[in-house]
Amino acid sequence: MDQTTEVNVHIQSSVFDETQLLKEVARGDPDALEALYQNHRKGIMATAYAAVRDDRLAEDVLQETMLYIWRHAAEYRYDHNPKAWIYTIARHKAVDLLRRNKNWTSVETFENTAVPQPLTTTPDPDSEITLRIGISKLGALEAQVFVLKAIAGFDHSEIGKILGLSYRSTHYRYRSAIRDLKRLLSE
Repeated sequence: MDQTTEVNVHIQSSVFDETQLLKEVARGDPDALEALYQNHRKGIMATAYAAVRDDRLAEDVLQETMLYIWRHAAEYRYDHNPKAWIYTIARHKAVDLLRRNKNWTSVETFENTAVPQPLTTTPDPDSEITLRIGISKLGALEAQVFVLKAIAGFDHSEIGKILGLSYRSTHYRYRSAIRDLKRLLSE
């Protein structure tokens, strides 16, 4: 088996595992929900954080997302990508939370606060805060695309489906985010 085949088998098996977990959640299995939580909590937190820009609100989004999955797993259409379904829910919950709170956070909010675990990329606290401040200076959509790609590991087409963007727009926004982060972090 060559490397490409191994990668495709792994991807197909992880999608199958996620689909199976959702089926088990739909049957009321709390262990399956726990497995989904463990598999996706960092990515959901990062996705939520990119939208709400507040770690406590991002935790709320994570909890609301998992609760929604628990209540609505039976509604999941099994011919779709389960990971994209989960992250679309997270994004919608984040947007709903922002609409309810009308809470856009400024850069000053990030001073002297801990970086959420999903955004921790190195053990160096200064680098973590620098990344957090850099993300906070990006536009909301660029921040979401960056987090979904760089932290949650989605490809451009999956991000496009989650955010309702074309592949080209997603690719452009990711490149813009990288360019802006390089500029911001070098200052």
